[in-house]
Amino acid sequence: MPLTAPLIKVTTCRRLGAKIVLHGENFAGAKEEADARAERDNLAYIHGFDDDAIIAGQGTMALEILKQVPKVDAIVAPIGGAGLIAGLAIAAKKIR
Repeated sequence: MPLTAPLIKVTTCRRLGAKIVLHGENFAGAKEEADARAERDNLAYIHGFDDDAIIAGQGTMALEILKQVPKVDAIVAPIGGAGLIAGLAIAAKKIR
């Protein structure tokens, strides 16, 4: 995460067992470090929103919504990196 990551995010991730590395002034700097560590330590880098499996996982939310409210007119979602809205839109469009 960048050095500027919100304390609540860092604290919550640590509480959930994540090893947190703070690096860089922004997401680009943090990603450069993550890419370097992945290469150096032979790790898989999974992008938080630009990854097919992540987007598919986010799409399961649309499945739940459409199961509970089959004739829903709209789904409102927050947009950060766009993985959630991408998954929601793809799944909802496929089903309805």
